[in-house]
Amino acid sequence: MPLPRAPPDCLPHQALEVRRKVKGDHDPSTLISLNNLGLLLSELGRYNEAMPLLEDALEARRDAQGPNHPETLTAMNNFGALLKAMGRYEDALPLYAEALETRRAVLGDTHPDTLASINNLASLLQSLGKHRLAETLLEEVRPRLRSECDLSAIWVRSECDLSAI
Repeated sequence: MPLPRAPPDCLPHQALEVRRKVKGDHDPSTLISLNNLGLLLSELGRYNEAMPLLEDALEARRDAQGPNHPETLTAMNNFGALLKAMGRYEDALPLYAEALETRRAVLGDTHPDTLASINNLASLLQSLGKHRLAETLLEEVRPRLRSECDLSAIWVRSECDLSAI
């Protein structure tokens, strides 16, 4: 099934279209462009335009690289983040939970992507009013982040999230 066409009003759209023509819909570089355009539209608050792009990026990654590939997990996280931004917390929950579970199994508990997934899930749990679960996750990640100096951005975000509980 061909992937949907992106809105033609931005440079990332042009990059995506060139990659589709040159490399095809399921080439990894095309999927990067698809994902990046979806993220851009999401950041601009154009959620309805971003949704099919990020959803298709996730499905194409699953098909091309499998469910455990780090890029598939990133696409899963990105689609979950879009759903969270749209206020669709219950829909985002299984995506964030699966991304975390798989990252733990594939990358390990101390990998930066796993730590980011812990933080993302905790933030979502806060949005759902599940403060105890969120606190448990953030307390789990706090000592690891303190020992990883290159993860300062996640640490600052985790500190902010924890203080909101």
